[in-house]
Amino acid sequence: MPSAIAVTVLAAVLFSGTAAPAFAAKGSRGPKRPQSRKAAPKPSALSLLAQGKDNMKRLQLSAAIQLFQRATETDGASAEAFFELGNAYYHRAFQRGNPEKADADDATQAVESFQTALALDPALTSIREPYLL
Repeated sequence: MPSAIAVTVLAAVLFSGTAAPAFAAKGSRGPKRPQSRKAAPKPSALSLLAQGKDNMKRLQLSAAIQLFQRATETDGASAEAFFELGNAYYHRAFQRGNPEKADADDATQAVESFQTALALDPALTSIREPYLL
């Protein structure tokens, strides 16, 4: 599990210069998001997202990354797919719990995926479970 420091650092990168959101605290459920007006991901992308989330729950991070990557390829406009991909890379990068031992490539992929999600949906209104980060 990533440390609170790692979460705070990543939140600061994602929210570039703004204070870390309240949901960055461990155990916080996060703010309620308004319903998105953006189109929902295509059904096949939704299926891939669901499978990837199941893998995340079982800590099968590499399998989850593959599924989320396929979801981004299936629906390149899905901020949720890129967010989940970033989340999976983030957890795999920091799975040792120590920022000094983090996998730099996975951490870079996480930031790039989060940046793409933010570019697609700047308010992240389409993200259903942002508190899982």
